[in-house]
Amino acid sequence: MNNFLLFIAALLVLALSALFAAPYFIDWNEHRGLLEQHASRLIGREISTQGPIAISFLPVPYLQVESVVVGEKAADTPLFEAKRLSISLAVPPLLRGAVEASRIDIEAPVVNLRIDADGAGNWSGLGPSGPGLPLLPRSVELRSVAIHDGTIRVARGDQEPFLDVERVQGELSARSLAGPFKFDGRLTLEGLDHHVIISTGRADDQGEITVKSVLKDTLRARSYYVSGTARSVSGAPAFSGQFQMLVERAVAGEAPQGPSEPQMVVQPDGLQALVELDAHVAVDPGKAVFSDVQLALRHGNKPQNLRGRLVLDYRNRLALTGELASRWIDLDTLAGASRARLREKGAAGEIIGTLARGVTDFAARIPVFEVALNLDQA
Repeated sequence: MNNFLLFIAALLVLALSALFAAPYFIDWNEHRGLLEQHASRLIGREISTQGPIAISFLPVPYLQVESVVVGEKAADTPLFEAKRLSISLAVPPLLRGAVEASRIDIEAPVVNLRIDADGAGNWSGLGPSGPGLPLLPRSVELRSVAIHDGTIRVARGDQEPFLDVERVQGELSARSLAGPFKFDGRLTLEGLDHHVIISTGRADDQGEITVKSVLKDTLRARSYYVSGTARSVSGAPAFSGQFQMLVERAVAGEAPQGPSEPQMVVQPDGLQALVELDAHVAVDPGKAVFSDVQLALRHGNKPQNLRGRLVLDYRNRLALTGELASRWIDLDTLAGASRARLREKGAAGEIIGTLARGVTDFAARIPVFEVALNLDQA
């Protein structure tokens, strides 16, 4: 996140330099090479633009560039590219030596993230390089960054992406380059639409930052909550915190609500949890370890609980391994042995069906799926 904002800040500095260094009637396309060189030194990556460049000062400072490409070191695939990028600056903060982007529009951005064998990302090392660079403004605030039809791909080495997020759209805001940040928008994952909210605190001196997020699959009534601390963002990334998954159903007579501010163990109004999974999660570039897993299969006031540990390994190919165990599971209750209860559309049969579909769905997408289920009594 911080490196992405550094790229935006570099363009803001470029816009300011251009706006105050020359008259408004200059054809900036004739100076494309100089502008690209200046921006490249600001972020430490080669930047190129193919489309027209528009810069103006009145009525507000404004910069628009098309076909922006940020190269990746020793690779053909760009780290970042966008069809068009437009920046509008607020005038009063400029008088205080600060930069406030009142509006930034990024059309069709594509971010290609790659993690090497040592766990370092291709975004490592972003930042100013070379002598004689202008100082960044005293403060930079991004009031509204609108993202339209974005794509994020994550891959290991030269392999095909193991994560492909499409149709990303929404609004990002940042009080400063160190945070806090907030994103509210939608994305498509595995062909399904999701609502996502991410909010963070401000990065500390060690580069650690608190993160809260919620990802909601409204079609399948599944919600994923994450809350914890991310660190070493500029090198090998890592995350540690709490994870919660809810599989829900709508309560009769009440309409499901969308997610609000991300928070743990809070269900949207009008939804009742059928399956709840809580765990501590530790994520690094090679795997995600879910410890202290508590899986609750809810039926009325009698949840059936399993505990264990799961590991999702994505170093070479996706593999989910682990163990879930329970001393006692009431299979009759979960199976909905009472026909009368099923006729009343109780949750028992729905729980079994939902869980079975979820496991089958998940296993079909993961080449290696080895999760042991140990029951002392059923």
